[in-house]
Amino acid sequence: TLQFWLSCLGSAVGYGNIWRFPYMLFSNGGGVFYIPYIVCIVVVVLPLYYLEVAFAQLFKTDLNKVYSNINSRFYGLSLAMMFVNFVIFIYYN
Repeated sequence: TLQFWLSCLGSAVGYGNIWRFPYMLFSNGGGVFYIPYIVCIVVVVLPLYYLEVAFAQLFKTDLNKVYSNINSRFYGLSLAMMFVNFVIFIYYN
């Protein structure tokens, strides 16, 4: 279970949050921005991550086929998600 939690943490945090966010926090005046950041992570990011993991485990397949199994019109959504992840990957590397 430790590997699962570490993968959750790695997916939720990302490179930009590790390097840029503390710098922006320090340069703009402190930890007041940290409270809404943590609230957004807990309220928005973690439930969406758990939903995606649950869908993948339920359908036992990759993300494209998961959304296609829900509704065939969602296949474009899965392609858009893959494209956004690819662009973010290119940006950080």
